[in-house]
Amino acid sequence: MPSASDERKRRFEAALKLAGETMESWAQKQGISYGHLYFVLSGQRESARLSRLIEAFIADHLPPQVA
Repeated sequence: MPSASDERKRRFEAALKLAGETMESWAQKQGISYGHLYFVLSGQRESARLSRLIEAFIADHLPPQVA
């Protein structure tokens, strides 16, 4: 079973694809480094602000998950 960070990364990548973005371009638009984004998505680093931005982006581009 995938971890929560794996699932969030998968959904974020799907949202990026639908938006025509890359992780690098999205990070630049948010004013953060690609490395910081990568570490937060992989669960190696924590950032409440970035986590909120990621979740908002996913919510804007993907339908809600069904439990």
